[in-house]
Amino acid sequence: MFAKKNSVAHEAVETVLGKSLKIEGNIKSDAGMRIDGEVQGSIECAGDVVIGQSAKVEASVSAKCVVVAGQVIGNITAEKVELAKTAAVKGDIHCSELSIEAGAAFSGKTLMDKGVGVTAQASE
Repeated sequence: MFAKKNSVAHEAVETVLGKSLKIEGNIKSDAGMRIDGEVQGSIECAGDVVIGQSAKVEASVSAKCVVVAGQVIGNITAEKVELAKTAAVKGDIHCSELSIEAGAAFSGKTLMDKGVGVTAQASE
């Protein structure tokens, strides 16, 4: 009946953290990344971050755009945040634009301001 709107046009993913990878620490990147494994710590990305359905992230996430299909425990800061129907987020979301598909689980507060996002390049 209704055509599904396309997700945000994401920039090219330069880094993929696979299902079998577990990282403890801080991740900084100037380019887009996809996470399918486990991360504990923090993620700061000047590009887009895609958190795949199999991902388990216990970290603060800061990026241009964050798409979540897996699990996140931690705060998310981005210009745009998308929660897919398989997403489970426990933490606060600070963004300019938020999209939540039916079926997504979200426990936290939202703060929506224009101009929110990564304020400095990740490499700084």
